Amino acid sequence: MCPPKKLMDIGIQIESVLANKSNSKALPDEVRDEFKNQKITPFPFSSKSIIGFKAINEYIDMNNGIFPH
Repeated sequence: MCPPKKLMDIGIQIESVLANKSNSKALPDEVRDEFKNQKITPFPFSSKSIIGFKAINEYIDMNNGIFPH
């Protein structure tokens, strides 16, 4: 995990943080504390591969609460 200050120092602005492979909406305290000034979105773990355009679109459709159309 790269702290926000280090990213800003090299010109990368954080608009939102995705908690990859999250199994619940509960985030570890260290993640919540580190990125307290950014929007944090849990990114659900996929039980199948999401490689390829079709698979990604199916994943987005199944998780439309995170990825509104």
